Amino acid sequence: MSDPHALYARTAEFAQSVLADIDPGRLDDPSPCAGWDVREATNHLIGGQHYFAACARGQGLEPRADGPPDFTAGDMVAAHRQAAAACAAAFSDEAMTAMLPTVRGEVPGGMLFQVAAMENVLHAWDAGRGAGLSPQVPDDIAEAILGVVGAIAANARGDGDFAEPVEVGDGASMTDRIVALSGRTP
Repeated sequence: MSDPHALYARTAEFAQSVLADIDPGRLDDPSPCAGWDVREATNHLIGGQHYFAACARGQGLEPRADGPPDFTAGDMVAAHRQAAAACAAAFSDEAMTAMLPTVRGEVPGGMLFQVAAMENVLHAWDAGRGAGLSPQVPDDIAEAILGVVGAIAANARGDGDFAEPVEVGDGASMTDRIVALSGRTP
């Protein structure tokens, strides 16, 4: 999938489909993302899309005095839909070619938009798996996002964002390959 906006839209749809299936009674269950429960993974997923939108607009995301919102307190799908729409709209042609401010310094806009798409996939999987689901990333998304996961994870290992890759067999599904490359156990 060569159109970054089309890929992003597909990853957002995937995330929303997973969120729609999460039983709110499972929000306090642990997720595969070390140290996070399903609620934290979901809040990071949705809040992250707002963060990426703010970066694309050239704005920092000011911490709220009352702490981050709990997107799981209401309609998680609607909350993600709103965040994803804001993110997609913020990544204009200009933002895609600019160097954008992030908490880790300036990042090329096109790369940051790919990270937003990757987060839709990985953290939706985290939340879904923690809630007892078996989310399967559609192959077209998985094939497009695999290289992004590999590049980002390779550069972020050791700073707490990604664990070392997990070995999977040759017959592993695309979902399992993405998850394992990110350091999660499928």
